[in-house]
Amino acid sequence: MLEQIAAFTEWPYLIWAAAAATTFYGTTVWAVSHLHPDKKAHLSLWLQGDYNSTWTTQFCAMFDQLFGSKHLGWRCFTRSAIASGIAVFALWLLLDQILGLISLRADTGLSLTQALLLGAAINIIPDYISLFETRWLLQQFERVRHPLGQMAVLLLDAVATGLIIYGGIIAYLWVTGQTPITFIEMIALFSIYAVFFYSTFLTSFWAWAYCISSWIARLSGRLRGWLDMQDRPGRSLALIGGALVLLGGVALKPALTMDEDGRIAFDNFLCDRFPGSACTHVARLTVDEEEKLVLLGRACFGGVTEECFDVARAISDVRPQEAAALYEKACLRGGAASCTNLGYLYRNALGVSQDYARALDLYQQGCEGGNAIGCTNLGYLYDEGLGVTQDYARAIDLYQQGCEGGDANGCTNLGYLYSNALGVTQDYAQAIDLYQQGCEGGDANGCTNLGILYDEGLGVPQDYAQAIDLYQQGCEGGDANGCTNLGYLYEKALGVTQDYARAIDLYQQGCEGGDANGCTNLGYLYEKALGVPQDYARAKDLYQQGCEGGNATGCTNLGYLYEKALGVPQDYARAKDLYQRACEGGNGRGCSLLGWMYQNGFGVPHSVDTANGHYQRACDLGDDWGCEKRTLDDLGASD
Repeated sequence: MLEQIAAFTEWPYLIWAAAAATTFYGTTVWAVSHLHPDKKAHLSLWLQGDYNSTWTTQFCAMFDQLFGSKHLGWRCFTRSAIASGIAVFALWLLLDQILGLISLRADTGLSLTQALLLGAAINIIPDYISLFETRWLLQQFERVRHPLGQMAVLLLDAVATGLIIYGGIIAYLWVTGQTPITFIEMIALFSIYAVFFYSTFLTSFWAWAYCISSWIARLSGRLRGWLDMQDRPGRSLALIGGALVLLGGVALKPALTMDEDGRIAFDNFLCDRFPGSACTHVARLTVDEEEKLVLLGRACFGGVTEECFDVARAISDVRPQEAAALYEKACLRGGAASCTNLGYLYRNALGVSQDYARALDLYQQGCEGGNAIGCTNLGYLYDEGLGVTQDYARAIDLYQQGCEGGDANGCTNLGYLYSNALGVTQDYAQAIDLYQQGCEGGDANGCTNLGILYDEGLGVPQDYAQAIDLYQQGCEGGDANGCTNLGYLYEKALGVTQDYARAIDLYQQGCEGGDANGCTNLGYLYEKALGVPQDYARAKDLYQQGCEGGNATGCTNLGYLYEKALGVPQDYARAKDLYQRACEGGNGRGCSLLGWMYQNGFGVPHSVDTANGHYQRACDLGDDWGCEKRTLDDLGASD
């Protein structure tokens, strides 16, 4: 039985609880034994039910015996200070050394010297005021006889004591220039100041224990008479109170026992009731990342906005709707970055319905609030004409703000306008400078775009070595187009030794990263058996991805497989639709092949005029075969 009790309570904690019970017993016996004989007799009679009084009368007599009847005298102050030091030591021993709650939950510990010095600085005055408050309050309620009324007195005393010590701690933090802590952080043991907060309740705790003990003593005296209330009222009262303290300490142990995360049973209750103050700390103690995000989300909805942006960003990919709500809350409180990110969700219909007007307004708020990304994103809407009339001048101004504000993507986007003469006179030198800023600022697309200029010799001498290096940076930085472009150099042996295996790997990275051109290029290698065994089925799937991703060449190549029945059943209708899509997407070869179908009546009515129209379109797009076919006088059917 003893082993089970020891396992449940742990011996250090049980010894501490026993010491607290013994202290209560000894203090009560000493105080009663030094009472004036008349008051001691009154206590005996009251416990037996033969004296018309209240427990507060008896307690105040004991209080005066222990601390002195002159409450504003040095004797009372000195004894209060000694009791304050003892209480700080006892709480420090329990919470920091035995249970380890303070060192883990507050993320810092206290040495005994630190505890006593801080206790002297923080507790002595508030503890004395609290002691005087408890004595005064109980004296005012000597005539309250109903148990519920007396419990109300104790509750009022607890509230007053808590406010006194909380004010003392806040004053200390203010004087020392430290950040104030919330009331919940203190009572939930998330701060080292919890030691000094709870130690102030020593006098109140003595009053509560005395009150309950006296009730039990009077009840037992009436029912059984097994306690000597007549000759030894103090010892009888102390024995009951000591037993209550010991049992209460043992019963409290499960609530103070930490799990492997450092959380106690009371934490979930506090997080439910005070999410803004408690959930942040509970999340800090939680190891499981998913559960931590849930708790931080609750903290955000409870009013804590500092972490809301990071939490929303962490969950935006898996729970965009919840992320949108968090961004909304932080944005309303002035979080410029949260406004920008919420705008991004509205622009891309992530967790919310797509709403360019709302995105425009949110990007505007982010930009005006000093968030450079908000300026860049707003510029993109004007650049592409999404939700607004296309306005390159406005886009240029916003990209400029984003770039100057430190958003590398703003520099890259502005460079693209200069490179392609969109809203400005084409200026490769300016584009190179802006791409360079974007690349050096961490925007992978800036590296890729700069690589294209070196690859094609636009504004700079053609330099494949430089292009390779920049494409590599872009690819490694997460820009799929950089991987595809680098793969093309390896496929075509431009500046490097031809290496199909390397090209395949890079095209794969590009395709998986969302670059449709990478899918198409990889499909071509499988169709032509370049570096891999010929695989029309694989080529077909890759062309499909490329075509659906917006790459017109992918549509052309897929249409060719259907026209020639390469790995798929011959399907002229499907081929014609794909060529049409490619031609409209700007792929000249798609126009040429579509013209070829009309010239020969493959799945479509034979029409020389229609064929010529498509060949002309192909030639205009730079397809040599279309130009060649256009120059023929006779476009009769051919084999």
